[in-house]
Amino acid sequence: MELGTKLKELRLANQLSQEQAAEKLHVTRQAISRWENNKDTPSLMTLIEIADAYAVEISELFKSDAYQTATKIDTNIKHSKWYRLGFWLIVSVVAAFLITLSMGRYFQIGLIDRFNPFLPMKTSYATGPKHWSTPGKQFATEAISDPFGENTEIVSVTMDLIDSPHKDNIIVLQHRGSYVKASRWIDLTDVPKPISANISKTYHKPNHRTYQIMRHSSPFS
Repeated sequence: MELGTKLKELRLANQLSQEQAAEKLHVTRQAISRWENNKDTPSLMTLIEIADAYAVEISELFKSDAYQTATKIDTNIKHSKWYRLGFWLIVSVVAAFLITLSMGRYFQIGLIDRFNPFLPMKTSYATGPKHWSTPGKQFATEAISDPFGENTEIVSVTMDLIDSPHKDNIIVLQHRGSYVKASRWIDLTDVPKPISANISKTYHKPNHRTYQIMRHSSPFS
């Protein structure tokens, strides 16, 4: 006798409809139907609950098509283990990814920010050294992208010219976080007025440590 037939006999012997059996076992009526039609097999814990609900020994359930029933249960257990392993593997990978992005934001690592999918590409303005003695070498500066001067980033910029071709040492740059995609010298009059009011006309090397302490290390902003 197949397990599904045995389960149906026990349900009818207890004068229960599929809906009543489902409520008693805390499952759906569709689950009862699948079991009784041998389209699915209850888990081991569910079989224990079924035996208790129908007041029979669990061995009675295994007497019917015992090998096939045990095989299906064993397969379900193995699958559930793989599902759990896969779930925790995905969680671990996502957690490691977010931690890496957060470290990139906290320590202003341009290489990490460059590939951060949560950071938008922004246009910001910054002050460069008046006389930059080593063209092609990077210098750090504070980039401003909002009129209140609160949304700032410390970025490393590489300029090919020693001196700005303009009377002002102002830089416009495209960047994602601390990663700079492009930059060039501009005149102060080219900076939007609300932002130009917050730009220092004199270059000061930013204090990375102070900035990191003040900075929110979320990878999303």
